[in-house]
Amino acid sequence: MHDILIAALSLHRLAPGLPITAIPARLNTPQAMAELGLSASFPSDDLMSHVLARSAQTPHAGPLIWQVVRDEEHRIQELDVAPDEIGRPMNEVRSKRALSGQLVLGILEDNEVRFGLEKEELHAESRLLILRRI
Repeated sequence: MHDILIAALSLHRLAPGLPITAIPARLNTPQAMAELGLSASFPSDDLMSHVLARSAQTPHAGPLIWQVVRDEEHRIQELDVAPDEIGRPMNEVRSKRALSGQLVLGILEDNEVRFGLEKEELHAESRLLILRRI
């Protein structure tokens, strides 16, 4: 755990604007990294256990997650909300973006990622996580 924190802190000092993602072994490391102001981390044991649990609930959920992770023809991009999407419900924005081959996976607001499955409205500071062919 200490090595990953030291490496992340060093990298953060060298490039403060660079998003830093880590895969620590322990569950408590992400909290420590967040408290230090660093980006996302995903504990390997926790990540794997959730993928396995989803696969047990829905047999093809695991392969879908694997496809998103390894597919070289598609990318997940983080994009600003377009001016005409501000104040619009998420389902409307999803439909509009789907016409141009963009699958809206989620919303990023206040450093929190949500699926945005409800009819919540988008804000100017919202960012969209989009799956699209490259």
